[in-house]
Amino acid sequence: MKIPCEFTSDVSVSAIRGLVFLRVERGLKGKAHLSMICNPSTGESLILPKVKSRRKIGVTSYFMYDPVEKQYKVLSMTWHPKGNRWQGTEEHQVLTLGGGESSWRKIECSIHYKLITDHHVCIDGVLYYPARTIMLEDYIIIRFDVRSEKFRRIKGPDLFDSAPLVNYNGKLALLGGSRTSIRLRVLEDVGKQKWSERTYVLPELSKNVVGDESLHIVGITRTNEIVLCSSSPQYLLYCNAERKTVIRVDIQGMEAVKRSEIFTFIDHIEDARLMKVCFKS
Repeated sequence: MKIPCEFTSDVSVSAIRGLVFLRVERGLKGKAHLSMICNPSTGESLILPKVKSRRKIGVTSYFMYDPVEKQYKVLSMTWHPKGNRWQGTEEHQVLTLGGGESSWRKIECSIHYKLITDHHVCIDGVLYYPARTIMLEDYIIIRFDVRSEKFRRIKGPDLFDSAPLVNYNGKLALLGGSRTSIRLRVLEDVGKQKWSERTYVLPELSKNVVGDESLHIVGITRTNEIVLCSSSPQYLLYCNAERKTVIRVDIQGMEAVKRSEIFTFIDHIEDARLMKVCFKS
């Protein structure tokens, strides 16, 4: 998906069930923040109400879906920069889409934490995103139940801050690695906060498959294929670690597009009715 040219830096993009959520910074001087929902299948887009805050500070937002109530929601929290570091999050607000509401609702969060990255994932009505504690500087994962709108703190495995959060057979997982191996850490038990870990050795990715380009992890498909994307938007790699196979899928017509303007998502569904459902009164 290509970001419109009038948008500049600080772009956050996520996709759930056929809809794409964008939070961008528009303009070079005004630095006006803008959030919107898009349906790539139809080209429709709608701008969301601005998050209200007591003062002019930063805003981070996450797109979510509750499969029980069949509702899309957006969770936003404000934070205040201090020097080169962020202070803890402050106001937490939720916007429910398609429920007749047109404004943000403030909710309570008893966990004090700092955001560290835009990595996040929504799995079966639960949003996960990484953070750090205020005092001890420990890495944690915030677990937010989309339906009840309750927060919970999960202790993460060591050195997970740079690893993408992914959906692994309905469980939260952290995925990292290189061209030769993939390290997968799975949250097996939420109550006991028990993690498992395994390393998959990938088949040799020769020069004629990858070349000299760097790769980044997109996620895991429902058939447990690890998807990697090339540094330039030219091809995807589907790696089956158990079968030790690699399939390259070339992308045509993207040569003139900047890498920073391209975002890759897996398990996309096409539904022309999504915008009507999402914004029904």
